[in-house]
Amino acid sequence: MALKYRLASENPAKDEVVAQMLERYPDSRVLIIGQYLKQLRRLRKRFEIPLITGQTPNSEREELYRRFSPG
Repeated sequence: MALKYRLASENPAKDEVVAQMLERYPDSRVLIIGQYLKQLRRLRKRFEIPLITGQTPNSEREELYRRFSPG
């Protein structure tokens, strides 16, 4: 069961849903939250967006949060 859940969660077809959201809201801040790094890295590469993981240094993380925050 866990394998089926993971396969469904990482389904590349979900990338198209992200693409549609980014196209629909081009001037909005969009936060993509995911569980599997493989999928998130694929999205980062395709859309050239930042990725925060446990390996992201605090200084970089804080800068990304600062840039994401309104105002």
